Amino acid sequence: MLPPIDPLTAEFGDLYDELPLWSAPFLERLLARVPLRPDLRAVDVGCGTGQLAVELAERCGEHARIVAVDPWSAAVTRLRRKLEQRGLTRRVEVQERDAIDLDVPDGSVHVVASNLGLNNFANAGAVLARCGRALAPDGRLLLTTNLRGHFGAFYEAFDGALADLGLGHERRALAAHVDARATLASLTAQLTEADLEVTHTETWSGTWRFADSAALFGHWFVRLAFRGEWEALVPEGARKHVFDAVAARLDCSGALELEVPSALVEARSARC
Repeated sequence: MLPPIDPLTAEFGDLYDELPLWSAPFLERLLARVPLRPDLRAVDVGCGTGQLAVELAERCGEHARIVAVDPWSAAVTRLRRKLEQRGLTRRVEVQERDAIDLDVPDGSVHVVASNLGLNNFANAGAVLARCGRALAPDGRLLLTTNLRGHFGAFYEAFDGALADLGLGHERRALAAHVDARATLASLTAQLTEADLEVTHTETWSGTWRFADSAALFGHWFVRLAFRGEWEALVPEGARKHVFDAVAARLDCSGALELEVPSALVEARSARC
């Protein structure tokens, strides 16, 4: 196994912009729904290194004002450098904090958007409620996420390997891990509980392809976003045996094609 990736280091922030290969398809859908205007007031929640915030600032021009909020120090350090390099420091305000503590007046912004941020919120309900309060009466909340069912062929092989090895407890943990992913129904319920009304949804599916299981397990983004969670489902002493069995199942049919079902959800304040 390759060593784990530490996303808290400054060096990681310098290289993090490789990640938009994963996030760009979601971002394209999101940007297509943003009502662009020269005086746009927007918040990028879970901004990371600021791909969305920078695009909004550049697409709307010098009078736009964007707040980019994220507690991830390495990422926002990179964002600040990008803003300096591009001359965008007046258009984009960076807030290094949890979005629950977002510092904007209630009812003040046209758009609150989050590209793939939802899965990373420790308290998604509280974040969504704070975002709803920030919206102007005609404002929109836009979010994207991958849905339950992503990498389905991998999880099927994982479950089969655990079954072959008689690891019932681990199979139940895996099932709970898979079921924790969002569905459109669960997203709608979260937004409704946060006093937001869903007005538009889109779903689509992409594919991530790998030559074999070794390429999958060694891929930088898989190591960052998924592998640690997969390994945590199996006792350390059994991991090599389990993942060798998963690899054997995955490699029996040649190259891997892993589906990524995805969604965009748009909402407005239910108070309007």
